[in-house]
Amino acid sequence: MKEKSFRFRESFSRAIRPMTDKQAGQLIKGLCDYAFEDKAFESSDGMLKSTFALVSDAIINVIKKLIQTDKEEEIDDIANGYITMLKDLSCFSSANIFGILTFDKTDLIKLFELEAYLIKLSNQDVVKRPMRGVVKLTLRNWILKSRNNYNSNYLYKCISNKSANNALSNHEVWMQKIENLNDKRENKVIKELYKNKSWIKYCWAKNVRFKQLNDSFVCSYSKIIPTPIMQSKYGSNVFGYKSDRIADVLAPIALVKGHPFLDQVACYDILYSQNEAKEEINYLCELINLFEMSETDKNIFLNDMLEYWYLSIKDKKWGYEHERRYQLFVFNYKDYTDISTDDRFLKIKSSVYLYPDFIFSNSPIKYRVALYRTEKLYSIAMRDYIYCHNCLQADFDNVTYCGIDNKTCSICDSKDIEVFRTSS
Repeated sequence: MKEKSFRFRESFSRAIRPMTDKQAGQLIKGLCDYAFEDKAFESSDGMLKSTFALVSDAIINVIKKLIQTDKEEEIDDIANGYITMLKDLSCFSSANIFGILTFDKTDLIKLFELEAYLIKLSNQDVVKRPMRGVVKLTLRNWILKSRNNYNSNYLYKCISNKSANNALSNHEVWMQKIENLNDKRENKVIKELYKNKSWIKYCWAKNVRFKQLNDSFVCSYSKIIPTPIMQSKYGSNVFGYKSDRIADVLAPIALVKGHPFLDQVACYDILYSQNEAKEEINYLCELINLFEMSETDKNIFLNDMLEYWYLSIKDKKWGYEHERRYQLFVFNYKDYTDISTDDRFLKIKSSVYLYPDFIFSNSPIKYRVALYRTEKLYSIAMRDYIYCHNCLQADFDNVTYCGIDNKTCSICDSKDIEVFRTSS
């Protein structure tokens, strides 16, 4: 039988050398458990927290040692490499898959403090493009995805029979314009926060100019199993997803100078507490304040970034929905290959409804989805799995070789399950 392995590059060894023996041991053990046993990354000092601090401190220590050089080219390479790395890591959306990257607020301050220092050291200007856009995107991603302590619950989408049939036929996701959302107070809660500015910690952050969000579209999921009230309001077919890959399959394809690339999708959990929203905006200001720029530029920077917060704060009465939202900004100067718009919706080609990880439905919709599910599993499954004929889940984590008597599906508790063997 082929032995499992993962690559250990020379650059990894260079990253470990500045650590203490204890730190290196914890990191190696955690990586092995993570790679081979699918165990959460943890340390002897407690679940997750100390390890995340260890990882961020290790990154910082390595970079600080590397920049002890007088060669300008090397400093530029190190600075740009670190800035790119921090931005790329911010794009990993699922804490289930990338649990090692769930840095807390203290860690993020350290990481962005180093980024600000490297930008200055390499004589780059955070106010000018492209650095301006890179830093804004990185700040946005880390802050928004760290809400609720990187909560990684399953995601659920309620869809009516008509909408589900259409989506399975035309392979489209319809995202609503802001003015057509069912909450008429969309985009108003954040404005009310600024009526009394006594909570704002930085003087330069008090002058906020709210903009009109044109050509912005959203679709929403829930982070809890939808209640009967939610199903009656939005649809009785519940599509479920174990990890957050929604943004990846919603991203539209844009052409820039003839070259295709996947455009941005902002994703975030909704905040229902005004106090939490105030704390988060102050934290955003604290991070912006780390960078060397004038107070006027910091204010402009903040005003640009707050556009991502307009729709992410709602009234407390909506809290029962536990909403996770995906927001797409469409720009006229980009040529999109897979979207169209009308007076109410943006329609984007996507496979998100064709391949849910499981489904709760008593309608024929389930059997249409089952065809796509079984086709996908037959094509790509490399390990044995337990398949549930009730909710269509494929469980790769709980397969045993002693039968499945008295076992039930880990999602829906059904006993209508079957083991599929992909190995010889």
